[in-house]
Amino acid sequence: MSFFIQFFLMVMLVIQGHQGQLPVTTDMARQPDHEEALADFEQAVEDRLFWKALHYAGKAYNLASEADLPPQEMARYATAFGNAKAETGGFHDARDLFGECAELLAGLKDFTAERAFCILRKGELTGIMGETEEGLALIDQAVRIAEAGPQSREARRVSVLARFMDIVIAYDGTVMDEDHERAQYEKALALLPELEELMGKGEKHPAFLHALIGRYLYAEGEFRQALDHLVPAFDALDPYPSMGGFTWILLEEIKVAAQWRVVSRYDDALYVLHDGCATLDRNGITTVCIERSWYPPIPPEAVERNQFGFAELTYDIDIEGKPHNVRVLRSWPEDYFGETAAWYLGAWTFKPPVTDEGEVVAVTGVNEFFTFNPEKLYDEEY
Repeated sequence: MSFFIQFFLMVMLVIQGHQGQLPVTTDMARQPDHEEALADFEQAVEDRLFWKALHYAGKAYNLASEADLPPQEMARYATAFGNAKAETGGFHDARDLFGECAELLAGLKDFTAERAFCILRKGELTGIMGETEEGLALIDQAVRIAEAGPQSREARRVSVLARFMDIVIAYDGTVMDEDHERAQYEKALALLPELEELMGKGEKHPAFLHALIGRYLYAEGEFRQALDHLVPAFDALDPYPSMGGFTWILLEEIKVAAQWRVVSRYDDALYVLHDGCATLDRNGITTVCIERSWYPPIPPEAVERNQFGFAELTYDIDIEGKPHNVRVLRSWPEDYFGETAAWYLGAWTFKPPVTDEGEVVAVTGVNEFFTFNPEKLYDEEY
């Protein structure tokens, strides 16, 4: 399966979220059963227990339907249930629920932005399910409705998310040419600050743009800059069902890009090493060769939790070919895989590094990037 197809399957889950819920009303009396169920749903979302959230959202929606609530109240429950359905892969049901939400709010002047948001969500789901033209038409309709009503923060959100979805739907599983790829990268880069300001850093929508930017930088060979975007993207997206897989693909691709295992930057020079020999130095005069290396195993507790992760290390090699001064630059989850990776890296051995003139020298600042994937536990790499 190509990267773009894998990407498209993963991207279907990025746009879901509980942001944009319709306003919650309060009641001094004991909450009705449907309100209690909705509160349980919101708590489950906060805890990122999405299947539990789906249960409570469905319960809240069914109880609200029996309570004969006003349209704007019922729209709130349809929105919650739609978000929960979409988050767990029920895209067709989610699209229907957002359509119901839009119909409930039709004609309610004070809820134009909320209605626009529901149409936008319907358009998102329509587009990522392959009906691109219809999806984009719904997104355009949502923007027009939002712009025609009061210019609130919610209306601005519809506009910004519409631009976000234009980027998402553009990745339809087909290979882009270089100019199109560059244009999408520039769109994502320009939209990121506004999306982070509106949604908050660490939320899924900005995280997804970080991932797109990281992917472009990776393709351009800018590995460190790519990691600067992919690390926060992975951290924000991983807890969501299947979504961490998208950034995981990118992290894996960086590690094995052009069959390189070690990547380090020395001003404008790139040092690469893949179970063999490589040259180091701006003038390419120092040769380093691996004698023995071991890939760090996945800690047992990570296997039990099915915990993905990575660790980026830096180390020096002395004139005898022994690594020392091994340090963890970053790891995810923080301080989880780094110690294991550092211990194994310290046991590697190299041939004494030599220059073209045969002089034995020490080298510093070599980097290694390890990824840990429990699903590939029995692959040869592990």
